[in-house]
Formats: sequence, C-alpha cells, structure tokens
Amino acid sequence: NNVVIGSAAADQITTQSYNVYVGVNSGRYINGGGSNVAVGYGTMASSGTAANNTALECVAIGNSVMAAITTGGYNVGVGSNALNDITTGAKNIAIGVETLDALTTGGQNIAIGAHAMGTADGDDSTALTGDYNVAVGAESLESLTTGAYNVSLGYQAGEAQIGSSSNTFVGGRAGTDITTGESNVAIGRDSLYTATTSGDNVCI
Repeated sequence: NNVVIGSAAADQITTQSYNVYVGVNSGRYINGGGSNVAVGYGTMASSGTAANNTALECVAIGNSVMAAITTGGYNVGVGSNALNDITTGAKNIAIGVETLDALTTGGQNIAIGAHAMGTADGDDSTALTGDYNVAVGAESLESLTTGAYNVSLGYQAGEAQIGSSSNTFVGGRAGTDITTGESNVAIGRDSLYTATTSGDNVCI
C-alpha cells in the first residue's frame, strides 16, 4: 500500500503502509509509522536504525525537508530545507525556504515565509526547541531558540529574538532588535525598533 519512486527511497521499509515517497533517498531510513507524503531529494530520509524511526502522518515537499526526522509526527514542511533538523518535534507547520530549519524537538509552531523562525544564512548550528510560536513573514523570529508563545507578523518582525516568550509583534521590523525581553506588544512598522532586553512594553 505504498508508492515509492527514486533511488534508495524507502530503502528500509518493511512494516509501513499508506506512504508516498518520491525522490532520491526520500524516506530511506523510516520503517515504522505510516501515512507520510515525502516528495524531493532526501525528504524524510532520517538515519540510523530504521526500526527506531517511526514518523507518521507527515507531509514533506522540497529538497531535504524533514531530513533528520525520527519519531516526530503530524508535521507539514513545504520548501527547501524546511524543518531540516527536526527529530522528535510534532505538529509543526513550516512553509517557505529554510523555515524552522533548526527546529529539533519543539512542537506546535507555525512559520510561513522564507527563513521564518529559521536561521540566519542557513546556519542551523544552534537548535531551536521552542513551542507554540507563530511567525509569518520573511525572516520573522529568525534567531529564536527556546522562546514560546510568541506571535510575529511582518518582515523581520522579532528577528533578533533568542529565548524570550509571550511577545506580540505586528508590522515590518516590529520589535526586530529585542533579544530576551518578554511580554511585549509592538504594533506598526519599526515599533519597539531599538528595544533589546526590556519587557512588558506596549507600543502602537
């Protein structure tokens, strides 16, 4: 009950069902789980012992999307290198080139736009483990590592944010220099533009 097209695609599959793997190395080391759709070079390739890799009900479209996934499930990644480093994280949505590319174990994040909640210049050496964040706009929340409950809408909104939580940024470059400040609300282009570590601010 599987569709497999491409050299080494689903190479270790024995027990999975209802999967579609299209592309060289797609789903190569996934053996448990099921109901995955992976299209592109190295999508959901995983590594190591196939029997331990049980990702299920994921949709991965684009080169190297979810390339490192092991047991994470219910993820959606569309765009080259989206969710590239995810292993056990679940219920994430990443749409755009290198969106959420450093996420490993975090869950229930939504990132839409090139590099949104991704990493600067594709440097994913620092893992992202944050949960419950929303970033819409190119490079929005691009530097985030551990923060949670952040909402960032707009080009480079919250771009420098590292580990802070509970911020709301709406507008191009809103709160763009905030690194660790928490519980801020910035609405409008360049609002809270120069703030860095302060918290509990409202700027409209």
